Amino acid sequence: MSGEMQSNTNAYQYDLSTMNLSLLTPTPHIPKQHHGVPILETDLLPEERLFWQAYNTTTFFTYPSNSSNKFFLYSHVSLLSISVLFLYPASLVLNNVNSIWYLPVLSLNLISILSSLTSLSIFANSIDEALYPNNAYNKMSWILLFMVIVHYFSALVSKTKQKFNYYFTNNSISSQNPSFIPLHDYRSSISSDFQNQQFPDLDQDTLFDRSNHPSFDDSKKNSSGNYYYNPRKSSLVYKFFHSKFIHFLIANLGNACVLIFNLLNYSILFYFLCYIPTGIAVGNLLGKANKVFNLLAHFIKGGVFFSFGMLTLCRYCGCWKDSAFAWNFLILSNFDKSNSKWWFIRHSPKGLITMEFVESFLIFFYGITNIFLEHLASPGGPWVAKDLQHVSIAFMYIGSGLCGLIVEFSLSNWRYNKAIKDTSNDNPDSNQNHIVAASPGYSPNPFPVFTIFWTGILMSQHAQASELSTTIHMQWGYMLSYGSLFRLFTILILLFQKDNDSFKKIGEVRRPMTELITSFALLTGGLIFMESTDQIVHALEYRGLTAMFTLNVSVGCVALLMSWIMLLCFWRDWLKKKKHLV
Repeated sequence: MSGEMQSNTNAYQYDLSTMNLSLLTPTPHIPKQHHGVPILETDLLPEERLFWQAYNTTTFFTYPSNSSNKFFLYSHVSLLSISVLFLYPASLVLNNVNSIWYLPVLSLNLISILSSLTSLSIFANSIDEALYPNNAYNKMSWILLFMVIVHYFSALVSKTKQKFNYYFTNNSISSQNPSFIPLHDYRSSISSDFQNQQFPDLDQDTLFDRSNHPSFDDSKKNSSGNYYYNPRKSSLVYKFFHSKFIHFLIANLGNACVLIFNLLNYSILFYFLCYIPTGIAVGNLLGKANKVFNLLAHFIKGGVFFSFGMLTLCRYCGCWKDSAFAWNFLILSNFDKSNSKWWFIRHSPKGLITMEFVESFLIFFYGITNIFLEHLASPGGPWVAKDLQHVSIAFMYIGSGLCGLIVEFSLSNWRYNKAIKDTSNDNPDSNQNHIVAASPGYSPNPFPVFTIFWTGILMSQHAQASELSTTIHMQWGYMLSYGSLFRLFTILILLFQKDNDSFKKIGEVRRPMTELITSFALLTGGLIFMESTDQIVHALEYRGLTAMFTLNVSVGCVALLMSWIMLLCFWRDWLKKKKHLV
């Protein structure tokens, strides 16, 4: 036994007497793994070596061209990043609080987008079109140009219409008693019904906040400290709102522009989520010819989970609480329901529509549309086991989504009774006969959680062509499974919390800490999902990068993104509180 061990030890010994020791540096451990070692420097089969020797690393960023033309490419990327990450999100926040800085920031965003697209056009005209013919990014850039211009024009008209209606409302009221109108009486003189018709996206505290309207700079205080309004003191404002052009603009385009503005405001943000990945793919020459199907499958599916993670984080930060999507209680009278600005609330059942219903519907719809997508890469060819595995996942989505929808309809009365019971201490004198809809902000529906959990488990065990690809699939598969487990913990926490908890108040945003982990897992899992497409895996293998590279970079980027989203939401809440205190 000892002789065998001695022989094995000697087999790994080097004769130092034959080496030049001055050239050696004493080191405790020499790395022997392949991290950082290009794949061409490893042991390959002849067929593999032929593939990797012909591997093309050319991209738009490495393509030999005039350095001045490259400047326009980097200008396009920089200006677009400024708009997507900073200017447009900031404009959404300012619009949400009805700030006077909204249009200036939106103007900067328009200038940045136009400059970015101009730089892209200059660069595109300076290179060979055969490098990526008929790519989608050029077409999507034209669509973006059209959207931002139409959105900006509709925003101008929409905001002018708000000021126009506000001005003439004040003008007509002040003409009855031009000497003095207390603002608290003035606010109460406008019915909530009028507010919902004229200003559906504003609340009263925002609408009648004098800090938001420059016309109140011409107001004065009387001896009792109340403000009164004198619209005719400012001749410039008077002439502007009485000009024929403004009357023509509001009369003919006002309502249409308000509708277009509301449709495009968040649609542009969603479009950015499609536009940016497309730009990354085209810029690196990914998805050419038949490879586009594998790229689309991973980018679309990963993008869905990534967007779901952003949605979850925004819900934690209090977004959409007026729809009970922030895990908050919502109690509606017949008047509240019929005058809600949300269409789905006006037509919702007794227990309202929850986010679990939306998730179940999207799962069901996605399963239906995904049945034949997996076979697009080889149309007309035989269905192999890999195709059938993917289709079976689509079947799971159809079944789980349909089950989730049925559960949502079945739990409508439960949600109504749960909300009434848990908020009875908050408003004991309310007449329940006037309540037509109520929701605790969630449903104990296991099927969205079930679907995401099994998607992660199944895909984490989905064997790929290479070890690196298999490991990356395991990473995002486990991330999705972890996120679904923490969502399950959220439901359990909400179900078993005591009745006397202080946050069980109508409209109070509940912030389960487990949802922060859920959003992180979904964001990271979705991002790694997008990175697991074949061409990106090949790029990593060619450069000798391991699966830990994707995990580390993705975790860091997601943490930065989460902090930025939470900072924007904190800024929004701070602006709202500041306006209420003025």
